[in-house]
Amino acid sequence: YITIHLVGEKEFNNLLTIFKNELLKGNIPATEYAAWYDRCQIFMNKKQFYGEYDQKYPCVASLNNSNIERKKIGLKKLKHNNCR
Repeated sequence: YITIHLVGEKEFNNLLTIFKNELLKGNIPATEYAAWYDRCQIFMNKKQFYGEYDQKYPCVASLNNSNIERKKIGLKKLKHNNCR
């Protein structure tokens, strides 16, 4: 697989469905998908969604919502929301 690091919002939206489908098929590891997703969010001046890109200081909008979404793709819960 190929990791695409930074894309704009238009490209992100175009790739999101493709990558999500590949994740669900087991062709992309959840950690890679979540890190890509979060990296794009940060690039678009948004908070991480999964808290996977910056694991030391995961800064998500809602710890509860992020943990629900993390569970859906097979990631462990975040213990803290470390916005600095």
